[in-house]
Amino acid sequence: MTDAIKTASTAPATSNRWMTGPVAKRGHDWEYWYTIIALLFITGALTPLFAILGGAQVEDRGDSNPFRFGLATLLYLIAGLLAFKSVGKTLELLQKNPLAFALLVLPLVSTIWSVDPALTFRRAVACALTTVFCIYLAGRLSPEGLLKRLMFTLLLGGVVSIFYSVLLPQYGMHFDAANDGAFRGIYGHKNDLGRVSVIAIVVSYFVVPSNQTERLYRFLTLSVFLFLLAVSKSVTNWFIMLGLVGFVPMLALLRSERLSLPLRVLLVLSFGVGTIVLVFVNAEALLEHLGNVKAMLEVALSMAELIRIEVHGPAAQLEKLKGPLAHLNPEWFVLHG
Repeated sequence: MTDAIKTASTAPATSNRWMTGPVAKRGHDWEYWYTIIALLFITGALTPLFAILGGAQVEDRGDSNPFRFGLATLLYLIAGLLAFKSVGKTLELLQKNPLAFALLVLPLVSTIWSVDPALTFRRAVACALTTVFCIYLAGRLSPEGLLKRLMFTLLLGGVVSIFYSVLLPQYGMHFDAANDGAFRGIYGHKNDLGRVSVIAIVVSYFVVPSNQTERLYRFLTLSVFLFLLAVSKSVTNWFIMLGLVGFVPMLALLRSERLSLPLRVLLVLSFGVGTIVLVFVNAEALLEHLGNVKAMLEVALSMAELIRIEVHGPAAQLEKLKGPLAHLNPEWFVLHG
């Protein structure tokens, strides 16, 4: 969608009243608040509301909640109608991004060979509606306008998460043995809070404020989500954040013309491999990761038979894993050097 967003950014500012920051008073019509609600939904900030209305657990993030499904359908249909209203701009964006057609058509076609056509069809429709929403945003907002709108939305979710966790800790915090005391805010799980925190920090880093109010919003977003990232105790997202801190200068290096292209690519790839090694450098990191995906792993094992699992690593690290992973009966391979 990069070209589509670039196309939107080249339009004259006077031709679209949407080309505003997140706090400008002009243009705060119903469409403005529609995008705020839609972005709150997409970022998972409405999870507690669905739990209350649907009577489901906060951890249930599937599409079984009828209120979640209904709101998603409504929001995406509104986006489709608004995109159709500006059909000329929509067709122009699709012409510049022909691969968007694949996102609309290929998932639907895949129902033909799917083992569960009904489920595949629902997922395909969801993918198509999400794509339409992205096309709608690209036609309405400049890249900077979209970043500011998203930053403002994330800030709302971050502030509410702090109050939610402090005032209603039984819902906003974890108290199980593995995650005791970790904040999860309004996002349902500490890892979701950590993921949203990383996104918010990156988004606000790239926002260029145009007035004092936007500078304040940017500062608050960075401060709130650095705090939430810390109290979420999501080690995986801490590593992701550290990786992104190094990735930004690597991106600048990749774009630089002061070095030859092969050397730039080699340096960036070396950094990427080093980051991956750092994340899973020891047994503790692997156990943390397995704890994060425990629920999904249990569901997978209930539907399929585990035939073989291999764990490769130094002998000292493998010894630390033999007890916790004994129930999986893995095969151990010692790496030397």
